Amino acid sequence: MEAAIQKEIQTTGVQMIAVTKDWLKDFGIQIAKQTRQELEDELRMNREEDLIPRNTTIERLNVDPSTLWRWEKQKYLLPVRIGGKVYYRKSDIDNLINGGR
Repeated sequence: MEAAIQKEIQTTGVQMIAVTKDWLKDFGIQIAKQTRQELEDELRMNREEDLIPRNTTIERLNVDPSTLWRWEKQKYLLPVRIGGKVYYRKSDIDNLINGGR
């Protein structure tokens, strides 16, 4: 049987890897832990910097909502999305108000 598998691999170019269910479970847990840590790090970084809600940003900059959309597409002012809500970094807004980019 092993010879038949080897022949199939050679003719089709398909390779097979056997793993145990325990290994696969451990691998999944490892990926979940790593992803969770990355998300926690990002949230911690965002918490450390003041975030301004979208509507407040519109008022502070005295712009139309479509302007924020356009600036995002141009990578001029990038939003931070948390739980379906849109925020902007206070430092980015202050830079725009003070003439920087």
